[in-house]
Amino acid sequence: MQSSAELGNTFSRAWELLTRNWIIIVPGLVIGIVAALIVFMLGAVGVVSAVGANAVGMAGAGLAAAFVSAMIIGA
Repeated sequence: MQSSAELGNTFSRAWELLTRNWIIIVPGLVIGIVAALIVFMLGAVGVVSAVGANAVGMAGAGLAAAFVSAMIIGA
């Protein structure tokens, strides 16, 4: 088992290597930004369609739209 000093040394060395090799970070940032945009757009579509369906009196359709959007975002 590692002591706290060894664990701190491990993380400081890992951080040093990561900052020297910044190209490792770029794909994760790009994927994170794209995923956030997709989730935001799907969430907005689900909310707008749920509100719109509820406004015209189709409560079941509004709930279904919100549920389907939530399932897609979850997947």
